[in-house]
Amino acid sequence: MKKQNEMRSLALTLFIITAVTALLLAFTYEGTKGIIADKKTRLTEASLQEALPRATSFTPMDVPESDLIKQAFTVMEGREKTGYAVIAYGDGYSSTKMVLLVATDMDKVITSVTVLENLETKGIGTIAASQWYLDKFKGVKGSIGEEVTSISSATISSQAIIECVQNVLDFLSEVKV
Repeated sequence: MKKQNEMRSLALTLFIITAVTALLLAFTYEGTKGIIADKKTRLTEASLQEALPRATSFTPMDVPESDLIKQAFTVMEGREKTGYAVIAYGDGYSSTKMVLLVATDMDKVITSVTVLENLETKGIGTIAASQWYLDKFKGVKGSIGEEVTSISSATISSQAIIECVQNVLDFLSEVKV
């Protein structure tokens, strides 16, 4: 009987500790989710401005729900539309997604590709995020085709970038100018 009471007491204590911890986590999440969202927005804006320094504003575009395209913007220089900027995901070698920013002119010709997030294997997968490789996408319109090929030592990571950029081009092909 004494052991049963001890077990019940321990179970109740554990339940109370778990419940209090869960409540504290919930309150912490509620208290910080706005701050985190604001920080993500500022980081996105900073990334857009860094990739497109002449732009004066970025007007959000409607994006269909997708695992491929995160956000899209019409790029403005003053009152003139000068292109598009699309933030997209790619599945690399690691279990996390690569995040790319692809910028185009109004004719949907790629002007730059920037890696915003890359957790690929250092020294192998990160080769695909090198500027010399990303610059190969400049000038591509419609379909990548054979213009850009995978890097033999970073096949999966470079193929993820190719597919991600192609997904952006496919998305933009549906956009009416």
